[in-house]
Amino acid sequence: MADVPNDFGFEVDREALARLPEGYRLFENVPIENRYVAFLDVLGFGAKVRNEFERTLELYQELIDCMRIHEAIKTPDTQLQIYSDSVVLVSSKLSSILQASQMVQCTMLQANCLVRGGVAYGRHLDLKNDVHTYIISEALVNAVATEKDIRFPCVALHNSIRI
Repeated sequence: MADVPNDFGFEVDREALARLPEGYRLFENVPIENRYVAFLDVLGFGAKVRNEFERTLELYQELIDCMRIHEAIKTPDTQLQIYSDSVVLVSSKLSSILQASQMVQCTMLQANCLVRGGVAYGRHLDLKNDVHTYIISEALVNAVATEKDIRFPCVALHNSIRI
């Protein structure tokens, strides 16, 4: 049986509902890899979202444009994800993650925003399934902890980074 409308304004996929007891083994056969992850908090960005939403969209566009240049010139392996006032970067190369972090800092500084963040290295699993994204990351947890520990606008390295 296909989707069935109801009084709540959404449809129920009865076939998907019937498969629920089978369990969902999403991470089976997905390799866990070590990655560099940067977690960058754009300071003052939350206030910009609340007070200047349209300008915030322009800032996002500037950041995305800046990252596109970065991909074209040097390192196409760096992934960019933006969650409101936080930027998450993922890469297999330390030089790429540091370069991308610097580009985020420069872009935000031009928009009168400072960045505080952390970079860490460790096990990372990032899986996209349909419209959902699942991230389980030792590196991300350590990068966030590093960002929380520092008091100044800068990007600090977690002790998992070996230079």
